[in-house]
Amino acid sequence: MENAYLLIAALVGAVMGAVSPYVAARLVELRTKEHVAPSRPRVMTCTLISCVATTSIALLLGPVTETVEFVALVAPLVTAALTDLDAWIIPRECVWAVLAVRLLYLVATFVRGGAASAGSALSGSLLGIFAVGLPLLVASAFMERTQHVRESLGGGDVRLFLAMGAVFGWSGASLALILACLFGIVHFAVCYQQKGEGGLFPFAPSIALACWATALGQPALASLAVRLFA
Repeated sequence: MENAYLLIAALVGAVMGAVSPYVAARLVELRTKEHVAPSRPRVMTCTLISCVATTSIALLLGPVTETVEFVALVAPLVTAALTDLDAWIIPRECVWAVLAVRLLYLVATFVRGGAASAGSALSGSLLGIFAVGLPLLVASAFMERTQHVRESLGGGDVRLFLAMGAVFGWSGASLALILACLFGIVHFAVCYQQKGEGGLFPFAPSIALACWATALGQPALASLAVRLFA
């Protein structure tokens, strides 16, 4: 039974990974009017990455509602990472997809656990948005105005973090923000700094990686929250 469950997670991840490069190429084309077909190595790489992500989530979290939610988030996050790498954009469609997944999770929570469970999940989402996403938006705007920094953090990055606040709540989103910054520093140092490149930097891949790590750490975060606030 467990093997079948993991196999389904792997197959879902493989399908999402294979489709994501084509969706990303189409979203970039709509904005830049340039058509670039995804290469076979990119499709294979995305398929492997998505398969590993969904399988690891299913393995560590088990057959629970959160697993379905986090597995579904792999597709928009991989797509956002690809569009950011290719055209320095995070399409609103990716952010709306993340929020749609969260909304479906809230509906499922209401159906299975009633109004109390759904209300608790909704309050956690709102707290995550206001505690993590909005301060990030204000800080980015402040840096741009006072330090004359052009796009210290892109609008797409901020919107994606707002969506992550809704998904993970304040504790998970805070962890995702810290991890994304750490991954981003490493990504920049390895891929851009050595080439002497500056200016725009694709942050979505680091955000996606941080969200995957945060999803894997959800059981530990939930246990810590119970200890702190019980």
